[in-house]
Amino acid sequence: MAIVTVNGQQYDVESALELDARRQSLRDRTKRRLFIKRTAAVLIFLSTLRFISPFLTFVLVYLFLFLIFALLFYPLILFIFGKRLSSRTITTFLPCLLSILDSRFHHTRTELLKNISGNILDFGSGTGEYLKYIPKNDSSATKVTALEPNIHLHPNIVESIELNGLQNNVNIESRCIEEYASSEQQIVEEESKFDWIILGNVLCEVNDVGETVKVLDKVLKRGGCVYYSEHVIDDESSFRRRIQLSFIGKLWSLISDGCHCERDSVNVMQMNTDWEFHNWTIHIGGFSLISKFQLGIAHKPT
Repeated sequence: MAIVTVNGQQYDVESALELDARRQSLRDRTKRRLFIKRTAAVLIFLSTLRFISPFLTFVLVYLFLFLIFALLFYPLILFIFGKRLSSRTITTFLPCLLSILDSRFHHTRTELLKNISGNILDFGSGTGEYLKYIPKNDSSATKVTALEPNIHLHPNIVESIELNGLQNNVNIESRCIEEYASSEQQIVEEESKFDWIILGNVLCEVNDVGETVKVLDKVLKRGGCVYYSEHVIDDESSFRRRIQLSFIGKLWSLISDGCHCERDSVNVMQMNTDWEFHNWTIHIGGFSLISKFQLGIAHKPT
């Protein structure tokens, strides 16, 4: 499946995936060398501790113990103070995480989104990471709706809008998709529906993937396209899958403001729509809780 055709447009996704994989391999080698250098520096530092005053050693040891204590009890603090604290916490770390993912899949995203145009819904816009792929300085992208319920992320979206020169194209919405789509105009009038919908690691956070996808289907035009990039539950035989289904997965959901690592979101999309899917699966490996990603384009029949 070297080149696929979606809605009359051709996509060479395999080449983009190969290019992303080569770039990632180079970055991994660089990280390994840097890790070795930093480990050596830490070992040298530790070897000199016996020459440091007992007071400084005491401070360093108790600082280390405090960090361990904070990591262990942070989920309990979140449970006590609720979603408001977790929303603010994820706002701090999400830009960095999304930037890493964008770097990992940059060429593939560029290829899959090269024909994006018309009325666009960036569903779960996050930090506005996908706005850089919206065409600029032409009239192909007539309107972009960045829908993000977490208002703490809106400043990041505004920054992305200004950085990419899209001040006249993008409207930021804080309503959930069900509330937004409840407008009769959005559901009934075909010309007001979306030509493209972007789903970038967002279905892991919605309350019900199936119901959300059905609503998205209602606001997508006939002949419209959906770009998706979602992390999904690992393969049946993997040890990571057992971890995702354990209490660690539930703990991750609490810490990450509702991200569910145990979902099979793309499969649920396929079961709840009549869209035509062109799907690619990527395993990024490593020691992270999330490894398996599925991305591609879905086309709604005319």
